[in-house]
Amino acid sequence: MLEQKLIDQLRIHTDHKDAENKRNYWANQTMEERNQIYENTPYQMPAILYFADSSSVLFMSLHNESANDYIHYHDFFELIYVIKGSPVGMINDQEVELQDGNLCIMNPNAIHYFKKYSDETDLILNILLPKDLF
Repeated sequence: MLEQKLIDQLRIHTDHKDAENKRNYWANQTMEERNQIYENTPYQMPAILYFADSSSVLFMSLHNESANDYIHYHDFFELIYVIKGSPVGMINDQEVELQDGNLCIMNPNAIHYFKKYSDETDLILNILLPKDLF
């Protein structure tokens, strides 16, 4: 019960922060720039979406099924912690099977996505860290 309350609170907080950052980012992009971003595969996710101001030292979010098959990379570290389930990811064309309690550390510029993840059976916490933190 307590675990579910914490998960629900984290989802509310991160969804709000994620939406706010994306609104601010996209407001400064022309339509041509927006189209160009989505035409590129894999997609380079800009750090500004998650580290909007210099005081941001990390960004946390819960993975969701709608982000599956979204091939992307970024210039910051990503920690993937499996709270429950057995999702399967692809990292630089290598299949990675994860399970409860696994922690995967993603280097900057690693091309990745999840090929098997279900909101019903899996739960992943993503922790994003800017590379200048290290």
